[in-house]
Amino acid sequence: MQCPRCGADNSPLADQCARCEYPFDASGIIEGGAPGGAGTPGGPEAPPQASYTQPPPPGATPGQPQVPAQPPAGRTPRLYPQGYQPPPPSGMSTGMKALIAGAILLGIVILVAVFALVYFKTTPTIKVLTPPGWEKASEDVMKETEEAFSDGDYSATVDYLFSDGTLTNMIVVYHGKGLMMDTPDSENFEDVQAFYTEHKEEYIDELESVYSGLGASYDIQNYEVKEMACGVSALHVTIKASGNNVTLIQDILDFFKEGTEFNVTVSRTGTTSNQEEVDFLLENISFE
Repeated sequence: MQCPRCGADNSPLADQCARCEYPFDASGIIEGGAPGGAGTPGGPEAPPQASYTQPPPPGATPGQPQVPAQPPAGRTPRLYPQGYQPPPPSGMSTGMKALIAGAILLGIVILVAVFALVYFKTTPTIKVLTPPGWEKASEDVMKETEEAFSDGDYSATVDYLFSDGTLTNMIVVYHGKGLMMDTPDSENFEDVQAFYTEHKEEYIDELESVYSGLGASYDIQNYEVKEMACGVSALHVTIKASGNNVTLIQDILDFFKEGTEFNVTVSRTGTTSNQEEVDFLLENISFE
């Protein structure tokens, strides 16, 4: 807004001129003939010295009337219509604030959804039929076995425990943190086979640490990937372990389902093969 007295630029929200303190009419009508403006009937009186006055020329007689001067070039007063609303102060618009608030809310929703998927992720339910000649162990024995598995660096949940009536031979089905730390990128047979081939040395090193910790010697007799009847591919490892004059044959089926590692271990003392049990398990493991 330009001051009608001195032509100085002022903020549209200013109440008076910053240079000459000329008061601006609250109705927004300045120097002009519009109703309610300064100098109009019914409007506020304009303060004195509202016009420009030329200085008296040299030799002029004191008291001689002076001719009102025109405002300097480029300083023509502006006329604002009644009801004029000054532009909003510079800053963020309401629409932009709403857009940013919506983006923040959307980000929070996404974070909550991701947290829920991770935290409340359900573990696939494995289903294993009882092998011929074996029977399910009691809940107490299963609990004791689970506690033994959870010692040290391992954490596991026992899903099934089968026994043939002896205290040494058993089949344990569990899921949780097992020997492998990684997970295959897919359940496709070729991808799983490539995964276990790539991690073979790492897997064997893990087995070695387990048997060495037990003070037993071992011999890996088989290391291959088999596809189960349910479509999930599993690593099959056969191990002959010896210690304290006892020989143990163990067959391990290690496989992943939806990012969860499952393990089935068949243990039998002596030198009898577990192939019959392995074949049965490959055909009778499924997921609900």
